[in-house]
Amino acid sequence: MASIRWVWVLVLALPFVLPAVIDGVFVGNGTDLFSYQLPMRRALQEVLSGGELPTWNPWVLAGVPMLAGMQLGVLYPPNWLTGLLPPEYGLELSLILHGLWIVVGAAFVSHAIRQRLSFEIDAPALVTAVIFAMSGQLWGHIFAGHVSYWQAWSWAPWVWGFALHVQLKTTGRLSLLLAASIGLQVLAGHPQVSYLTAMGTIALLSWRWWATPASRTGKSILVLVVAALGAVGLAAIQLFPTLELAPDLNRSLANASKIPLAFSAPPQTLLTSLAWDAFGGPSPRLTSFSYHETQAFIGATASVLALFAFVTVPRLWPLALFVILFGALSVGSNGPTMPALLGVLPGLELFRVPARWLLPATGLIALAAGQGLHHWGQGHLLRRRLMLAIALGTSCALIALMMTIDPETGWWRELIRKSVKSSSLSDVVDGLRTHLWICLLAIIACGVMMRRKRWATQTQWIFALVVLAEGAWFCAPHLDQRFHWPRERVDWSAGLAQSLQEQTGNERLATSPRLRHANWGGAHRVAIAGGYETAVPMWTNLYLNRARKRPGRRYAVNLQTGYDSRLLDRLAVHHYLRRVRDKKLRGWRQVASAGVVALDRNPTPLPRVGFAQQIQIEPSRQQAIKRLERLPLNVTLLQGELLHDTAGVGRVMSSIFGATHLSVQVHCDRPKVLVVRDVLSAGWSAKIDGKPAEMTLADGLFRALPIPAGEHRVEMSYQAPGLRVGVWTSALLWGLWLLLWFAFPKSTAREP
Repeated sequence: MASIRWVWVLVLALPFVLPAVIDGVFVGNGTDLFSYQLPMRRALQEVLSGGELPTWNPWVLAGVPMLAGMQLGVLYPPNWLTGLLPPEYGLELSLILHGLWIVVGAAFVSHAIRQRLSFEIDAPALVTAVIFAMSGQLWGHIFAGHVSYWQAWSWAPWVWGFALHVQLKTTGRLSLLLAASIGLQVLAGHPQVSYLTAMGTIALLSWRWWATPASRTGKSILVLVVAALGAVGLAAIQLFPTLELAPDLNRSLANASKIPLAFSAPPQTLLTSLAWDAFGGPSPRLTSFSYHETQAFIGATASVLALFAFVTVPRLWPLALFVILFGALSVGSNGPTMPALLGVLPGLELFRVPARWLLPATGLIALAAGQGLHHWGQGHLLRRRLMLAIALGTSCALIALMMTIDPETGWWRELIRKSVKSSSLSDVVDGLRTHLWICLLAIIACGVMMRRKRWATQTQWIFALVVLAEGAWFCAPHLDQRFHWPRERVDWSAGLAQSLQEQTGNERLATSPRLRHANWGGAHRVAIAGGYETAVPMWTNLYLNRARKRPGRRYAVNLQTGYDSRLLDRLAVHHYLRRVRDKKLRGWRQVASAGVVALDRNPTPLPRVGFAQQIQIEPSRQQAIKRLERLPLNVTLLQGELLHDTAGVGRVMSSIFGATHLSVQVHCDRPKVLVVRDVLSAGWSAKIDGKPAEMTLADGLFRALPIPAGEHRVEMSYQAPGLRVGVWTSALLWGLWLLLWFAFPKSTAREP
């Protein structure tokens, strides 16, 4: 029987397998998978193929930290396996592996909350696994291409399960597995998911501490704290470089009181917890509040089971309070909870998109639904009056909702108008009403069955299958063929890539914002001036804000350069890639075209590596960037005085660019200042003929160093700050982890 029940793991993993089976490359809504994940993972492979550590990406935004940015999960072990494949295949394999992992983990935590150490897929575990694996919060982000998001979330049920076991039975190996699970989740590369998992863990442990006197021991608290600290050490190889560079990144430009409220969604979007298609369903065109972020689907049957659990399972109701709290936080500025807790709840101000608080809420509901089915299967029924009150209240609420949903008037019309064509509104309304009627019938059927004790053991699996059917119904539209693009559409053609390499050489290319190709240069060793990146040096953000003529201190992650600005000349932008029908930049001349794209040449660019002609001193970086648009291109602003002679001639004889190093052969008849128009960031150092040399800022952003008269070899190299300490710390902690693993005895399974 156990082997038969394990078949459910494969059934639940099917939606994660289908993207690899359906013809084409799964890109979901066409945003992050196409514009970030696929090109950046190709760039990562380019760095590794050159025999360099993936600590710096020179092909985006004049250079950005690659390791410290976390989003690529460079040090996450499963990514080493999938990184051996082309990115489109690697991501499909990663989705399958993490889909299986979250299903098994959900079964594990379902038993953990029942105080059992087991992986058996019984009916309650199946319900929990369905909600974890087929929820709106998971599939909304799979659909959007947030790879590190779903990779990190796949570890949440394991963290919760091990934490619950350690709280009751502080065995050594379980404590080690808890630390390893937290550490690997951090390495997956999405700190917000790690934070939300921690909040869910605190909720579960607080509930267990209140509900179970056996868990109220100082030893269990101490072991949990030590495991959490140990996890930090295990992930130090990632955390230390990230924390070291954090003060210099553009996140410091964001308003600490506004960032956690950014992209707040209206509370009406919580309707998607029952009806996933409430706002038009999945579509490449996002609504004003973003379909994928606010997708809260759980399903009617699962919701009934969770409600049944909160009402009937002894001492479970405090978990409902945490679900309500997380749900209230998810609406951000559209409710009073998050503004009130800012500055009170540690870490709340660090992350944007409040709707992601639905993630731990979904996890707790999954556990409650499994508990509800388990409790009902043991013969516990709803009291008649309570059942009637819940059924009547739910029915009235759903009917009232259906009456207010109208294609011409009401709250719903205003929220959906930006994402659905007027001609399609009536169809969407009819589909939503049908969905809500199905929800109502499912709720009534659940109530009827829950009043029949003799049906309890026979129909547990029927409940589980209905929950599974609802989950499959939700997942299916996200796997439509239209969300799979031909493979040639998700990369530059060989001819285009070769042409751009020949035309640009080592110089920089700007791309039209409409192409969304700003990150694709790294896949072909073509330097791009713009880019879509979450970890951008603060001064790069400021510089490109000026180039785009938007507020100087505005925080951004999508920094485009397809705008006419003299700052592009100083950024060494020699060419501009655009769609043929797009407007050319003023004064730029078309030099090539291929299919739907054209390439224009800048008439007045500065070289990426060259000697300064005239020099002025400007100690303030901010003032330097402000002054650039008014200065002649032959004037370079230095932050500090360097020995130089404006007379004489300097020549760059050769330059070799790598990801983390640059080698330049130069000759000058008098002392000159060499300017490399790549970002000067902490971790970069320079040598002249093998001897260390001091660099200073040029034009508020770039690297400059004095060159004595004569012929010299200049070398620049990058070492991620904090990496060496992180490597040693993680190596020591993982070594200690292995020693303790073999030192501790095996744990025994805990039966009910």
